[in-house]
Amino acid sequence: MRNSQNKSTYQRASLLLISLIAAVTLVACGGGSGSDTVASDTDEAHRIEAQKKAEACVAAKEKRNNDSKDKDDDRDDDKDDDKNDDKDDDRDDDKDDDKDDDKDDDCSSTPNPNPNPNPNPNPNPNPNPTPTPTGPSAGSLGKTAWANNCQSCHGGNTSKGGNANNIMSAIANNTGGMGILNGRVSATDASNIATYAANPGAY
Repeated sequence: MRNSQNKSTYQRASLLLISLIAAVTLVACGGGSGSDTVASDTDEAHRIEAQKKAEACVAAKEKRNNDSKDKDDDRDDDKDDDKNDDKDDDRDDDKDDDKDDDKDDDCSSTPNPNPNPNPNPNPNPNPNPTPTPTGPSAGSLGKTAWANNCQSCHGGNTSKGGNANNIMSAIANNTGGMGILNGRVSATDASNIATYAANPGAY
């Protein structure tokens, strides 16, 4: 818009200059402003030629001004392009720097892996041996055998128990009628009865 206003002002000044030059040329060639003054054909030709020269001069000057303005505009455009290019380059450089910084941060923040510790083996404990089940004690078995075979005759008087050999001998010889126990009381039974009879309070 500013260029249009300048051009319009310049055109008005050019027309004014052309009119002024034409008037001066007319006076120099003998023209007058009086009512009785009539320009000759030669004077008119000189005026037209002077006007053409003035118009050509103004046109040439206007062209030079326009060319100069165009050059200035081109320089301004080039400067703006250079500025924009510089800004784009700066942005690209900033992006590259940011990427490099991010890579550096990633590298610096990567933790060093801790080596896996060697596991301490837990040896299986030696299993405790399963205890061999034990049956009733000899005294307990003797108590049962006494109740089944001897108590009916001897009652609680275990002093007659003696030892296994005496018991087996009394059965074999039918001492006191003990022959009835022949085949019912074995040597093992006799040994158990003797164990019980020796300490009946313990069973």
